[in-house]
Amino acid sequence: MSGFSRFRAALDGVSGLGRGFLAAKGGLKARLQAVLGSATVRPLAQAGNKAGVADHLWEALRFNPVNPILYRRAATATRIGDTEVAANSMVLAANSSAVFDEETVEQPTRFIAGRPWSIYALWGGGLPLCWGDRINKAVLPAMLTPLPAKRGLRQLAAPDGRGTPFPCHHRLAWGRRLQPLRLLLLLWAGPALAAGGTHIVDDSAVETPGLCNTELFGKYFGPGRWSGTANLNCTFKTAPRLELGVGLARTQERDGQETAIGPAFKWNLAEPTGGSPGLALVGAMKLATETGRIESATLFVPVTFAVSDGLALSLNLGWQHVRLADTPNTATFGAQLDAAVAERLGLMIEAFATLEDQPGAQAGLRWTPVDALDLDLTLGHKVDGVSDLSLAIGAVLRF
Repeated sequence: MSGFSRFRAALDGVSGLGRGFLAAKGGLKARLQAVLGSATVRPLAQAGNKAGVADHLWEALRFNPVNPILYRRAATATRIGDTEVAANSMVLAANSSAVFDEETVEQPTRFIAGRPWSIYALWGGGLPLCWGDRINKAVLPAMLTPLPAKRGLRQLAAPDGRGTPFPCHHRLAWGRRLQPLRLLLLLWAGPALAAGGTHIVDDSAVETPGLCNTELFGKYFGPGRWSGTANLNCTFKTAPRLELGVGLARTQERDGQETAIGPAFKWNLAEPTGGSPGLALVGAMKLATETGRIESATLFVPVTFAVSDGLALSLNLGWQHVRLADTPNTATFGAQLDAAVAERLGLMIEAFATLEDQPGAQAGLRWTPVDALDLDLTLGHKVDGVSDLSLAIGAVLRF
C-alpha cells in the first residue's frame, strides 16, 4: 500500500467535523497507524504546509468519502436524465460516484494530490451542498497538519464509542515514540553481569572465572505492558576480568511488540580493595530481530565502593543510544545500595535516569537458597519512565 493510500485510509475517521462530531468508523487504530507511517505527508506536516496536507486529504477522501451518498428531498417535480422525479421524492445524491466521473475528473482511478477543489463533491454540490463543505475545508487541514508532524504519535487506547461508531474519547500521545521503552532497553543493555537479575544499576564485578550464568526475568508495568529478558554470560579462566554475554529481550507495549538480540561485555578494571573502588567498563548493543537494525546501544562505567562488610554502593555513568528516540544519544546515570540483611538474603535500593527521561527507582530482595541460584523480587516506580508501579521477578543460575 502506498503512502498516499495509507493516508487516505486513515482519514474517513476524522472527517465528520462539519456535523459536529468525530466520525470514527471501524479500524481507526489501523488507520491512525497508517497516517503515522506516511512518508509523504509527514514532511509536509512538519513544514507546516497546510495546503500540501490538504491536497492529500481531499484526494484521500475522494477515494473513501465520509458521505458516499447524501439524502435529499425533491422540493418540486423535476427530471434527472431520463428519470422523472416527483415532488417530495427522496433522492440520493451519489457524490462518491460523482468524484469518479471521467467527464469531469482526469484519470479518476489515480491518486493525484492537488486536484481542483471544484471536483471534490465530498459534501455534495449545488442545492444538495452540505454546510459542512466550507467548515471542513478550513478545519480538517488545521486539525490534521499538526498531528502527523508529531514525532512518535501513537494511540494509547482504542476509541471509546460506548457501543456506537462515534467515539467520546480517543486518547493519543506523542514524543519519543519508543521513549517508554528507553529504560526497558537499558534493563538488558548491560547484561546483568554480577549485579544481575532484575537490577538495573550494575556493579563492577564479573562472574567467577570459569563459570557462566543464565538470567531469566520479567517485568510487568500494567495492562498490556511487560518485558521479558534472557541473558547468557560467561567469564573464562583465560580472561578472568572479561565477561562476555548475549541477550534476548522482548517488550510488549499497547501498540505493538518488539524483540531484540545482541552481544554485551563487561571488563573489570579494578577490584574494590581497602579505600579504592572497583571499576569496570560495560557495553552492549541490540538488533531488532525483524530488521537486523541496531535499535539501541550502551556504554557505561560502573564504580563500586565497599562501604562496610555486607554493604556496597555502586554508581553508574555512561552513554546510551536509542534509534527511534527524539534525542537518540543521551547520558545515563544511576546509584545502588546493596546490603546483606541475612546470610542468604540481600536488600537492594537503586535510582536511575537519563537526561531525557523521568528518574526511576526500585527496591527489592534477592534470596540465594544455594550458591548457584539467586531469586529476585523487586517493586519499581517509573522504571520505564512512565509507570507509577512495576513488578519484576527473576532468577540467575550459575553453572
